[in-house]
Amino acid sequence: MNLFTLLILILFVGWAYTFLMPLQALDLIDTLKTRWRAFLEYRYGTREFKEVAQEFKHKTLEKGATYEQIQKILEENKQWIIKQRGKEVVDELFRE
Repeated sequence: MNLFTLLILILFVGWAYTFLMPLQALDLIDTLKTRWRAFLEYRYGTREFKEVAQEFKHKTLEKGATYEQIQKILEENKQWIIKQRGKEVVDELFRE
């Protein structure tokens, strides 16, 4: 390998390190932020779901619904409630 080829290789590696690595790092950071937010939404949404479910059970039992009906309704809507309530809490947390 002659000196000119080595110089070109060093310049290319320097260019790649300078311009390509930060772009990959930004993509990685963006992915991590998205996954962290999704984790927080699920975590806080699950906590909120427990409170909502307890309140819902109490109110519907007073109105005469059976325990099986309540469980069925909660299971059908569990993921939606977790997602919505988690999103609300995380938005408050990050003030978005």
